[in-house]
Amino acid sequence: RTPTTAGNSQTWTWSSWIKRGNISDNASSQYDYNNIFAQDNTYIAFSGDDLDAIRWFSNDGSTRLELITTQEFRDHSAWYHLMFVLDTTQGTAANRAKIYVNGVQITTFDTATYPDQNYDIDINTADAHSIGGPDANYFDGYMAEINFIDGVAKVPADFGETDDDYGHWKPKKYAGS
Repeated sequence: RTPTTAGNSQTWTWSSWIKRGNISDNASSQYDYNNIFAQDNTYIAFSGDDLDAIRWFSNDGSTRLELITTQEFRDHSAWYHLMFVLDTTQGTAANRAKIYVNGVQITTFDTATYPDQNYDIDINTADAHSIGGPDANYFDGYMAEINFIDGVAKVPADFGETDDDYGHWKPKKYAGS
């Protein structure tokens, strides 16, 4: 999708429920990742040698944002709720880019490079955006309840809740605009 006008490139939230399909290196790809969400030089993907870590990356000639999780996500039978929150207006670097999995913020990374304060990331510009692509780095699996919230840093409780009976994270209908 190519938005007709640019939105807020400093503050936004992307949320989706994801179930992984085939996990394998993409031999035809020049890179070692499977895109979840991408635009130009910014992407969110499963990455790494075994495509099990989550990588959030943005580069405009130099790396502006790079978070690679230490935690790996290998369960083909599980649905994961992935949430990415960008708010480069924050004074503390670690608060400018946050990753949540099943309602819990990831705080341990193999690589952690945060954007400068008030930096504009390529996402939410008037350029083509892809879900599950582009190029030869396609995501293999299922996605549901994809939400992109322009100009607002949301919290996991806006998209999910803990089940009272079983204690697992489950989806709930997003009530915002």
